[in-house]
Amino acid sequence: SKNEVINIIRTLNLNRQTTAILENAYNISYEREANAIWQASFSLPLNDPKVEKVEMLHYVEITDDINDEYVGLFRIMPKRTRKNSDSNYVTFECEHVLSTLLDSSLFKYHQLSNYDTTYVLEYLLNQQNHKHWKLGTIEFTRYFHYSWENENVLSALLSVPKAFDEPYVFTFDTQSYPWTLNLVKPSMEVVSRIKEGYNLRTIEIEENPMSSYNRIYPLGAGEGVNQLTIESVNKGVPYLEDRAPGEEIREIIWPDQRYTHAESLKAGAQAMLDKRKTPQMTWVASAADVSSITGLSIDKLKQGNVVRMDVDGFPKVDLRIMKEKRPDITGDPGNVNLEIGNVVEDLGETNADLERRQQINELYSQGATNIMNTDRTDNADPEHPIKFTVRIPEDAININFMELTWETDYFRG
Repeated sequence: SKNEVINIIRTLNLNRQTTAILENAYNISYEREANAIWQASFSLPLNDPKVEKVEMLHYVEITDDINDEYVGLFRIMPKRTRKNSDSNYVTFECEHVLSTLLDSSLFKYHQLSNYDTTYVLEYLLNQQNHKHWKLGTIEFTRYFHYSWENENVLSALLSVPKAFDEPYVFTFDTQSYPWTLNLVKPSMEVVSRIKEGYNLRTIEIEENPMSSYNRIYPLGAGEGVNQLTIESVNKGVPYLEDRAPGEEIREIIWPDQRYTHAESLKAGAQAMLDKRKTPQMTWVASAADVSSITGLSIDKLKQGNVVRMDVDGFPKVDLRIMKEKRPDITGDPGNVNLEIGNVVEDLGETNADLERRQQINELYSQGATNIMNTDRTDNADPEHPIKFTVRIPEDAININFMELTWETDYFRG
């Protein structure tokens, strides 16, 4: 009934003032994914007078009343209109307001070295043209080397925790303004369940062999020939390996500028190797969210929750819901599609190929080592010194070291 859904969607202007309640909205769907821009969509009858209240790049707030949950604040993207002989309707596509950070840029080159995580995130949010977002709770303190060039603020911000060696998740508060961005450690406590014969509909388990490797070449601080390796603490061998006899080599190069000591770099690489020597598994499930019927919080299936999977033929396993999609919260409120990954995996790692490309990009972004020589031959004595100029190109970013060497000979007289 209309009373059940009257507060599901309301539109807001750019000053975040309510302009309409869309009680006739239907086919309301949303998709929430860890550390990514959430998506939503809804439809209205084309003859609904409130269609004109839904303005491009203005806001809509979605509340899932049936599942008793505030979903989030979204921006309305270019609309898609469909007409046929049976019905006239318009469908609106929306993106979470996190996407407003795409509107601000880091022009030219920006470098931050040895600043803590809070400072780095504050620096990035200070680049906003409109201060929509402020920093909230930050549960990490790391000192990394970061550099960005001609990027948008959002992509730079999402890259900040990629080098973390523990799970992380960005969370949002869009019910107050400025909106608040948090970077926190996700809970490891099991709070949900998916059980065959109870709320599980379908399940697919995908094992990605390309997500694993058995040899890792770690690289730490520095550049080029000056970059830190583990050879000095690993009997002259530049890699670590965990490979069965006869097993084919699957190797990666793992650059991490935060490491300045070979022993620490070796320990970090060993942890990476231990985690990735077996392929990653992704569970894609269709389930029924029966929490509105049972009233039990353990039956609520929400992105970020750790869920205990109880599936015939598999051991019970605790996994985190990485992606939650609800295709129709009014017409089929209990239907939810989930992508579920291992609870100990980094929430930022959803695709092994993307991670490989990110690692390659990190290698390139560090620049290439160049050696610049300046030679001078002249006559000198205590009253007549040799003077010369060392010219540094304007686009040089870092100078690793400077060295002066000389050789003397007798004056020609």
